[in-house]
Amino acid sequence: MKKFLSILMVLAMILAMSTTAFAAEEETFALTIAGTKDHTYNVYQIYTGDVADEDGTLVLSNVKYGQNHTPVDGATGDPVPDTELKDFLNSADPANYFRTQISGTPYAVVNENGTENSVTIDVVAGYYL
Repeated sequence: MKKFLSILMVLAMILAMSTTAFAAEEETFALTIAGTKDHTYNVYQIYTGDVADEDGTLVLSNVKYGQNHTPVDGATGDPVPDTELKDFLNSADPANYFRTQISGTPYAVVNENGTENSVTIDVVAGYYL
């Protein structure tokens, strides 16, 4: 009986150490850009975050700097200060607000040859320019 329990304990320890961790895949959303005929668009990831449905409205929370945003203080993946989010939300021209803060290779290049009238790409939750 002691040998049986010893073997059982060893197997339990081996099985506990051999479990595989699976990372959850990020949810993606379809981003459709209409009126793309004869145009090429560079898509820049400004912010990322978690999407929640609040009374039928999609809300971005846990906002972090995206791969194409050059923050004044911080780095890609750092949380965005509330003051910056308020400045952005109150901006009359969001594209101009981010114009000096965009850097790096675009998140995506859309309709490079300009032949499509509408293009849809999959993106992770966030804000894109």
